[in-house]
Amino acid sequence: MPPDAVPQLGLCRIWYADLPPEWQPPAMPCARAHSLAEKHGGRVVKAISPGSFRDGRTLSVDYGPSHFPAVPPEQLPPPGYCRPWYDRIPADRQPAPMTCERAEQLVKKNGGRVVYMPGPEQK
Repeated sequence: MPPDAVPQLGLCRIWYADLPPEWQPPAMPCARAHSLAEKHGGRVVKAISPGSFRDGRTLSVDYGPSHFPAVPPEQLPPPGYCRPWYDRIPADRQPAPMTCERAEQLVKKNGGRVVYMPGPEQK
């Protein structure tokens, strides 16, 4: 992983192979990262030493692919938020990001799926 994206010592980060570095979720407590990745996919990475910040080598656990295929990175919700997503609607006509509770209500009512971008806390 890019050395400048390695989370600080004591924290973890979920890393998605299909997203550019600037669209990756922020660092968070490791227990939260593992819990979210187990549910939503991704690779949890953790610095193994101060050298990780020079060479990008990390410890990691892969929980599988992300749950947001076919969603352009610029359309992903901000970390900690969700977005209802309807596969047959163009990206520029999708509902705006919102709280996960609200997104889940809309998807339950109208169909579609919930796209979630992991963050230090859920909104």
